[in-house]
Amino acid sequence: MERRALLATIGVGLSGSGCLRLTGTDDESTVTGSTSRPSETPRSDPSPTSETTSETATETETATERTSVAELACANQKPITPSDTDDWQQPHNGSRNTGYVPGETVGRTSACVAWRREDIGPVSSSMILSDGFVIAGGSGDEGLSAFKRSTGATAWATTETLPGDDLINVRDPIIVDETVFVGAQSMRTGSHVFALNLETGAERWRTTVVNETPTIGGLRYDSGMLYGTTYTDGTTNAFAVDTDAEATAWHTELGNTGTPPVAVDDGIVYVPGDRQADYGLRALDAETGELLWEAVDQEVRGAPTVGESSVYVTTPNDVGPKTLFALDKETGETRWTFETLNGTNGSAVYADGTVTFGTSDGQLYCLTTDGTTKWRYQNDGARFSQSGPVRVGDTLIAGATLDQSGLYALDATTGDLRWTLPIPAVDMTPAVSDGVIYSPYRTGERYTYNLMAVRTD
Repeated sequence: MERRALLATIGVGLSGSGCLRLTGTDDESTVTGSTSRPSETPRSDPSPTSETTSETATETETATERTSVAELACANQKPITPSDTDDWQQPHNGSRNTGYVPGETVGRTSACVAWRREDIGPVSSSMILSDGFVIAGGSGDEGLSAFKRSTGATAWATTETLPGDDLINVRDPIIVDETVFVGAQSMRTGSHVFALNLETGAERWRTTVVNETPTIGGLRYDSGMLYGTTYTDGTTNAFAVDTDAEATAWHTELGNTGTPPVAVDDGIVYVPGDRQADYGLRALDAETGELLWEAVDQEVRGAPTVGESSVYVTTPNDVGPKTLFALDKETGETRWTFETLNGTNGSAVYADGTVTFGTSDGQLYCLTTDGTTKWRYQNDGARFSQSGPVRVGDTLIAGATLDQSGLYALDATTGDLRWTLPIPAVDMTPAVSDGVIYSPYRTGERYTYNLMAVRTD
């Protein structure tokens, strides 16, 4: 079918109490953007499908010079006062990786940087939140750190609380009650799952999962068990750790599939496959580790997203057709597919009967759970494929890289752009609480990250 999309320059000014007025563009460049509300009938088999548009709504933006991060600071230095939260204690807000918090809100008109911490190291994990901290880990020797949500000051760091371990390859920590769990490699004792005191960062215990040499992927928690993957010498193992026994309950060898984050729901562990894996998704029994089914003959790099009856996975940009798969979460049968021009390494958001995801060519797609396109947002200067978006109430928050990098806030029901914050290179999934967005970003070196708290109005 013929693609129809009216592309125009789009404009969003940020205004509101205590925030700067912002326009997110590059020098002498124009943002190309639009919101489309097409009608799409999905394919019911794994064959390629094509995105089709039937009507397009546009907005207009005036191009201005991109501002520096310092110039995006809040004019009103009102302090951040964090409230207690049970949200974002796991990446993508839970073991299902839905990326959705229905009870929270973010500002619809403006955004500004309340505080920032420069050079926190090579971040390789999504943000998680406790009542008082934002916690991030990295692939370098900075290990795992907790920063105060109110100011960004360091509360603790494993470089101090675990002297001599020099943790590296820290991936997706999670919080359970008053404990932080994380998989990491100690330069002193090898790879372990660590249990740390949330308030102090002190070690409670550590356990070896498969052996002492593998890279351990991001963790997810459900019903007293930690689930994840390890990778060493071309072999991936999925595993479960019993947090009461402080020991591995089972591990299952899966071949060469890398260590993308897993999802857990209703007694099933969903394990994606990277590194030219034979299958992009496997389902294991959460109690025993027994293989239940295998599906998707393409690589999957993002964490699976589990809905009410389907599990959703996306495929990357460099291997095979670029496709979102909707699979029966009990059997793995393909219910429908949605093919795009470019792929993604990020996860989809599942919320209110919709599935939303971004791609490397500046597209954000919102589909209904039968695969019909509800809306599509386009910005040719942005790349929405490095991290998954999140949804807070009726607002979708997406991080972008490339020329039009930054944070984007859209109406989650219509795709209309609400505001942009032109921060350099946002390629990790943020976390949101009390209308404040906590997100890492890059400004120069590829693996050097900064951390910011963005206040919205």
